[in-house]
Amino acid sequence: MSSIAQIEFEIQQSSPETAVFCFDELDSTSHYLKQYAETHLKEAFCFTLSQTSGYGQQSRAWQSDFSSITFSTLLHFKVPLHEVDGLTQLIALKLVESLSDFTSESFKIKWPNDLYVNDKKAGGILIECVSFTDTDCWLVVGVGLNNGLKTDVIDALTGQSSIPGSIKLAESDKLPFLINVLNRQLVLAQRFGINEFKQYLVNYSLVDYFKVDEPVIVYDSAIKQPGFYKGLTKNGELLVELDHKLCTFRSGTTSIRPTTRKHD
Repeated sequence: MSSIAQIEFEIQQSSPETAVFCFDELDSTSHYLKQYAETHLKEAFCFTLSQTSGYGQQSRAWQSDFSSITFSTLLHFKVPLHEVDGLTQLIALKLVESLSDFTSESFKIKWPNDLYVNDKKAGGILIECVSFTDTDCWLVVGVGLNNGLKTDVIDALTGQSSIPGSIKLAESDKLPFLINVLNRQLVLAQRFGINEFKQYLVNYSLVDYFKVDEPVIVYDSAIKQPGFYKGLTKNGELLVELDHKLCTFRSGTTSIRPTTRKHD
């Protein structure tokens, strides 16, 4: 990959209206943009070659090294905060679209915010709000992708240890990939409307990690329940059958795992 100065220059050239910050090493790209947003509400992109204190859902640590690809984007959505349902899943879809331009790997999205390849977690997405009004909101979208990390990862809910998946992105493709992702995210934010996710339900089903009626375990607020996966609602909510009743869940404290899973 090019020098960090060259990376910043190329990304800035591709999106001249966006503030671009690139570092050799940084504690957290999302934390950097959250601080930036305190004084500048302007679309921005932050990338680092090495992230030392990354975090994911519920403030869990995100392991990474120089093989990882970590970046965050500060985006402006011209809809109220409560109308961005399904955004995490849409960001994941755009990420898969970008990856598919550079690698032949088959990717799956596991609700609410994980990217899988070959039945192994290869990345995660975290969205945080930094400002909102009655008509719009500013969100920081953080992305962490494993591109070769070999250290065992412990599942925080099941306690199981596994080698993570890898997106297998060539060194020469990393910069074009970052530019591709940023452009897709900027377009999504600009065009995002109320009930946006509804239009992408079929697209999501094609890359859904789970199959409809697959037995799953739902972890919600430290309570573990067996059920059957029923897909997502038009708002991007999780739909599961528990005790013969259809139940919906939003992301946050809820997560799901397959009860039994054979590698495809």
